[in-house]
Amino acid sequence: MKDLDPRTKIIIVAVLSTLAVVEKRPEVLFIIWMATLALLSAFSISVAGSFKKLRRFITLFASLVLIQSMFSPAGSPIVTLGGVGIITTGGVLTGLSVILRMFIIISSALILSTSSSAEIVYGLVSWKMPYELAFMVFLAVRFLPVLMEEMGDSITAIQLSGADLKRIPMRHRISLYTYIFMPVVTATLLRARQISIAMESRAFGAYPSRTFHRKLIMKPKDWMVAIITLAAGAFVIIW
Repeated sequence: MKDLDPRTKIIIVAVLSTLAVVEKRPEVLFIIWMATLALLSAFSISVAGSFKKLRRFITLFASLVLIQSMFSPAGSPIVTLGGVGIITTGGVLTGLSVILRMFIIISSALILSTSSSAEIVYGLVSWKMPYELAFMVFLAVRFLPVLMEEMGDSITAIQLSGADLKRIPMRHRISLYTYIFMPVVTATLLRARQISIAMESRAFGAYPSRTFHRKLIMKPKDWMVAIITLAAGAFVIIW
């Protein structure tokens, strides 16, 4: 499945994300998530690795369940305060639906990681998307890891100088992060300026269309997977 056309992968991710947004029942969302995990295995993506990435957001997910239960009360009360149901069964189910929806979107996005960012751009351009917008998507995908790397390097430099971020009070920690944020933004803007100069020197945008070294061709397997995915998504929405 890794050798599928990037456009087919985009269709798979789009269908899964659409189902996650449209569907509200937690039991159906759980089935969609299981199907997403099965697809990750088919694409040779480590399911255990995806769980490790989701584990970082456990506190956030637990908070979402609590908030949804408090502001969307329904069903039988589980925890009451002063005769008012703080946590209800309907609220918990609503919170679980939100969590499963996020699981599906995050997990399905990993499918795109099996293709390079350049292949994703080729796929978008082949769908008649203006190449300027496709190149913006390409830059966003490339710049995010660079931004995270710059932030990690700045935090590492501060820790090597003897600062223990875990023991610093919260108000001082926020002030410290503002000092980290400014150099990172400055370095990112300098990189963006260099890229813009390189683009202008190569007359980027001078012509309404561009040619590419590689041309994508949909194979029969790609068409079959795309049609099955669209049909399955339409079936779930109608059902």
